[in-house]
Amino acid sequence: MYGLPIPGFSPYLIGGAGLYMPTVTAPGVASVTENHFGWNAGAGVKLPLSGFKAFAEARYNRISANGSSMVFVPVTVGIMF
Repeated sequence: MYGLPIPGFSPYLIGGAGLYMPTVTAPGVASVTENHFGWNAGAGVKLPLSGFKAFAEARYNRISANGSSMVFVPVTVGIMF
């Protein structure tokens, strides 16, 4: 996580890599789980509120799997105490 120096609120850049375990399921077929390398990059903002902080972030995730890839972009909103 890398914070950006902007007064009033706290934007940040975030990224990482890891091992993902996607599972494929279909009716009448045994589910399949495999390990695959993946990475993510995104941005967010922390907003100071009275007694706690709120945040919102979005991350681009890419998982490499057998010559193809899976991509998703979750958006997270929450509070920190």
